[in-house]
Amino acid sequence: MISQALIKDSNAVKRMGIEALTEKLGPIGMIEFMRQFDSGYGDYTKERHAWLDNVTVEEISNETKNMTDTFSYFLEECPCIGLRGFFINTQKEFHNDEN
Repeated sequence: MISQALIKDSNAVKRMGIEALTEKLGPIGMIEFMRQFDSGYGDYTKERHAWLDNVTVEEISNETKNMTDTFSYFLEECPCIGLRGFFINTQKEFHNDEN
């Protein structure tokens, strides 16, 4: 159990918490757990406007189609992928719905 004196020392609490997480989850699990609480940096809303304000719906649609076509080609050429048929059929249904 942690003593009252250690609770007042935030660095000690942080160290003990990281040690406990590492012991229970392993080093990678501890890092993944800690990432959930990282708020990042910068102003996402401002940055998003810089990226998207001049992009049209048509450009997004074309890029999505290009990505789908590329992915479909990859699946056709790599039969080792287990979900190959599912993705190809889904893609065909998606493009048929557009017409």
